[in-house]
Amino acid sequence: MALENDSVSLLFENFYYINDDIPDEINLENKKIEIKRVLLVFDKLPDENNRILLEKILSAVKIRNDEVEIVLKSDYGKFIEQSFEVTVFWDDAEHENEKYNVVKNEKSTILKCDSLNKIGSNQQLKAKLWNCLKGIFL
Repeated sequence: MALENDSVSLLFENFYYINDDIPDEINLENKKIEIKRVLLVFDKLPDENNRILLEKILSAVKIRNDEVEIVLKSDYGKFIEQSFEVTVFWDDAEHENEKYNVVKNEKSTILKCDSLNKIGSNQQLKAKLWNCLKGIFL
């Protein structure tokens, strides 16, 4: 009579099944681990016009799309443990007085600014953002 592995475990208090599918070691040498350089945090995802503006901004500071992670503010907690060179909070209304002040620590740089909508239609805000981004990336 043949018993299935699950049935055998019911016969013994301490029964260990060795799974041959589990490797003895993990070789990460040939695996590409994707680490993003920039985290962009939005209250809501940008619409088409704002995406175009965002692409122009990233291009101007020589940031490729594959270097960027875009997340919603509600999901930011899932990314807080990861290390990004730069984190940009767009339309961070909670910290109005901290906008356009670049904050650096030993691990990363943080920038809080207005929404892409506001920036796109305001030359003064564009200039403020550009000065901050030049200081960070160029």
